[in-house]
Amino acid sequence: MVSITHVDQPYLFTVPTPRDAWPDAAADQAAHDVLTSLYPAAKSSLDQLLATELSAIPNSQRKRDGIRVGATVAQLLIGLRAADGFAATPPPFTAGT
Repeated sequence: MVSITHVDQPYLFTVPTPRDAWPDAAADQAAHDVLTSLYPAAKSSLDQLLATELSAIPNSQRKRDGIRVGATVAQLLIGLRAADGFAATPPPFTAGT
């Protein structure tokens, strides 16, 4: 969200972002993509949760831009974590908690 709002210091990086991308859509998509990477068995539940969250945001270019930003951030975070052992057997996760 910092890439969109510029309200705080970036955690590790920023990504180029359209000026009025929807921050909530970015956060929802990034969380979904990171969690499905960590918990592939929960993909169906996470997909449903993402659909529910995104359905609350009006369809618009802002929403599409936010989704794209979130997906980009997730890819970068997953890539940064690829060699640090994060993919070892994670603890159980229940979508929606």
